[in-house]
Amino acid sequence: MKKRILSFGVPATQNVFTQLGSLDVVFSISDYDAFVFDPSALTQGTVSTDNYVRRQNEIRDLVVGKGGIAICLMRPNSPVGFPLAGRGAGCPG
Repeated sequence: MKKRILSFGVPATQNVFTQLGSLDVVFSISDYDAFVFDPSALTQGTVSTDNYVRRQNEIRDLVVGKGGIAICLMRPNSPVGFPLAGRGAGCPG
């Protein structure tokens, strides 16, 4: 069976990738075998506190519960502050 990869903010054209256009969509990160994301994509809209916590839990379940992989693209000298509904930009949660 092919591994399924969920991608947020990282363009990919292979058929094993599913693009996550927003953190508000219904896809669960932990339903996939891997999650690839670019933190700079978080600047493209607000994330509710509940949704932010839900996504953190899904990533934890993917890595710890399923033994999956989470890949975060990193860039030097590019701090990411993102608007979190009800909180200031860049709050770690």
